[in-house]
Amino acid sequence: MNKPSYIKILGKINIDPYINFLNKNDINWNHSFNNLYNRDKDFKNVLAFPIVDQFKKLNFYSHFLEIGDEAQNLLFKNYGKGIFFKIHFSRMNSSSKIRKHTDNGLGFALSHRVHIPLITHDKVVVEVGNKKFIPLTGQMFEINNLKPHTVKVGGKKERLNLIIDYMKEDIYESFF
Repeated sequence: MNKPSYIKILGKINIDPYINFLNKNDINWNHSFNNLYNRDKDFKNVLAFPIVDQFKKLNFYSHFLEIGDEAQNLLFKNYGKGIFFKIHFSRMNSSSKIRKHTDNGLGFALSHRVHIPLITHDKVVVEVGNKKFIPLTGQMFEINNLKPHTVKVGGKKERLNLIIDYMKEDIYESFF
């Protein structure tokens, strides 16, 4: 797996389709996504809305594909033909906490962990290893999720992020 040392910028996309998608659909942000994966100890007041979870396509998957052409094209351009291992939206505010952690498991090791900030500001800091990064709205970037990483939201504003775990098709065929 060819992961970046820390962070790799993939390009910039239009976030409007994703914001419209979230505004038009009845989204249940209050479910047990973090609890289901025993992440409650690491994630406090972080809300997630899953689209694909370990290859399980959930209710809004087909709607998501309709709006995700630009992101899919950037993923293909950077990594080649692939599949979605996980996709979820993540909401945080100033009281949210993510303990520094690594993403464990074969799927995380074999996929590219890609972030697209939909709502962000200059007080949001992504930290991978000892490197800090302030993401820009619509900037698609990959982090090395096998290194300790966290996100800190300063100020009073919300952070809304789209997270995609993208796996090259040949890797998927070899392991799954």
